[in-house]
Amino acid sequence: MRNQIRSVFTNLKQKGIYIFVAFFAVLVSVRIWLMTGIPKLLIYGPHDDLYFAKAAHYIIHRQWMGPYDQYTLIKAPFYSLFMIFSFFTGLPLLFNETIFYLGACLFLFYALVPLIENRWWRLLLFILMLFAPASLATLWNVRVYREFVYFSLTLYVLACAIGLFLRLDQKIPQLLLWSTGLGLSMGAFMITREEGVWIYPMLFVLLFSCLLFVWLRPVNQRLLRSFLVLLPILLWQIPSSVVSYLNYSYYGFWGTTEQLDPDFNRVLNTLGRIQTNDSWHPAIRITEQARMQAYAVSPILHDMKDPIETAVVGWNLSDDSAMAGKPEWYLSEYGNGGNEISNGHFYWLLRDVVSSEGYYAKGQYPREFYRQLADQLEAACKDGRLNCSPPGKIPFIGSLDRRHYPIILRMFFENILHLLKQDYVRMATLDIRAWSAWPENNDYKYFEEFVYNSLDRPTIHSRKDPQYLVNGGLDIRLKILRHKERVMVITANLYKGFTWPASITGFVAWLYLLIGSISKRRRLSQGSYLLISSFVMGLFFTRLLTLTIVDAATTAAGMMYSDSIYLFIYMFSFLMIYWAFEQFRKGRRIAVEHSI
Repeated sequence: MRNQIRSVFTNLKQKGIYIFVAFFAVLVSVRIWLMTGIPKLLIYGPHDDLYFAKAAHYIIHRQWMGPYDQYTLIKAPFYSLFMIFSFFTGLPLLFNETIFYLGACLFLFYALVPLIENRWWRLLLFILMLFAPASLATLWNVRVYREFVYFSLTLYVLACAIGLFLRLDQKIPQLLLWSTGLGLSMGAFMITREEGVWIYPMLFVLLFSCLLFVWLRPVNQRLLRSFLVLLPILLWQIPSSVVSYLNYSYYGFWGTTEQLDPDFNRVLNTLGRIQTNDSWHPAIRITEQARMQAYAVSPILHDMKDPIETAVVGWNLSDDSAMAGKPEWYLSEYGNGGNEISNGHFYWLLRDVVSSEGYYAKGQYPREFYRQLADQLEAACKDGRLNCSPPGKIPFIGSLDRRHYPIILRMFFENILHLLKQDYVRMATLDIRAWSAWPENNDYKYFEEFVYNSLDRPTIHSRKDPQYLVNGGLDIRLKILRHKERVMVITANLYKGFTWPASITGFVAWLYLLIGSISKRRRLSQGSYLLISSFVMGLFFTRLLTLTIVDAATTAAGMMYSDSIYLFIYMFSFLMIYWAFEQFRKGRRIAVEHSI
């Protein structure tokens, strides 16, 4: 009997690769099936969803980002470029976004080969990433919006950075592959969202560590390897430079997005620095009293006083709606700002007014206008006509007051708890009959051109037409979608159950690793685990801090864009639990050997 059991295990071991491939294929197939047939939710958002669809339309018709106005360059273009790529495949947009994410999971699976040789352990991490709730049918992912692609690009960057570090002493072609992958993924990453600099600190720390590894370890071709470590920095400049060149050629603006324009941000930052007697509110820096003082010292701004003040009334409704999403303690202590408008919404208000005054009518970015306006305001601060606090250079936010710091700190730790409880993952209902109908205008065609929905979402007259009935019965595709929704909700609940304890366990293991690494011998043998886990943890903190500052200092809901943080939570927890398991296994083996 014992021989028969041993024979069975021997046969399984010999056929292990076939079992692994079959299991792998089934997982991928299930993951793809979950997202197939789900239509994109089409939302009329001139600053968001519709913006990307229109941009894709103009790019593919060789008009770059389209006719120039105050909206043309408000966001980076990679998602629109992705929509064009998806268009050429002839496949639904959400399907292509899913495949793109699967590729990122696969990159991570292979990136860890030198560190975790056991493919079954790496498959466990692959599964963890593959079915991450933030990558399923969330409210962000079913929209025609950039968050799912940004989520995937974050994982590509993470995987390629780790893959590069783990292959510093391997053959040059392997090192070149991961170096190029990091450069290209970072290039796409930096033209997807506007605040991508949050990734720089930890990425540069990792690249510097790679250089130290090359020069302190006995490896050959050190100069070539050092060049390959730095190559990604050169490569990721190319997409930004190309986009900047096209923007300059068409609109006279050098940069990937006007949100990052120094002169425009000088205007906002200086307005936000004007000191007044108003009660302080963390999200409201450009108060009515500050504007009145600015009108008095700036001839340019004075000419726009009436349209600006009129626009404040219209924008205040959006401002109050956004403020309602703040924590209860925040609203209890500071209120919703009343008739004042936050610096976040004033950003868009000012651009609209400048456009209405005709400064965008020439089809070129009104840089000289913003430069003169910024110079007038800064001069008034310098000569004492305005009482201004020290300058700040944070785009969209301006400068931070010392009173912001305790708010940021409290929000930071509260956000950690919310993340560990998966509170920011919101699954979308897949009963598309409940989705809002499209408003009565012709902009629907921009989505139709690229989305390739396999099932129509509600149209203008959907409440009158029986469009989801087939021979008197409900369309079978809708029934299937409801089953998929249940599967995804169950999956999200499973992640809620283990993310918290897994994260705590991983952090305790990391502390043990950190303390143990004080010993030089252990530091050398476990340096890869310590560096990679610290790299991932650092990305967690820098991304979370960036979004928390936005939350604290504006009405914008920064944590709405926190999906990519879950990647760091899962990666860190898995890596540390695996390391702890390996230490336990080695300890058991040594104990057995000593007992013998």
